Amino acid sequence: MLVDLVNNLDRLAESKGEVLARVKARAAEFDAPRLKRAARAYGNVQTQKFFAEALTAGMAPHAG
Repeated sequence: MLVDLVNNLDRLAESKGEVLARVKARAAEFDAPRLKRAARAYGNVQTQKFFAEALTAGMAPHAG
C-alpha cells in the first residue's frame, strides 16, 4: 500500500513533501526487508530509490 501511494504521488492533491515525510516515518514501523522487496517488485524507479534511502536512513545507528 505504501509502495502504491508513492508510485501515484503525482495524482494526490496533498503536498508531496508532507506525504513523503509521513510515509518515511511510517516505513520505520514496517518489516524493512518485506517493504524493500515490495518496492523492488512493484515500485517505479523513483519509488524504489525513495524506499531504499528511507529504509537505509532508518537503520543507521544513532550518534550519541
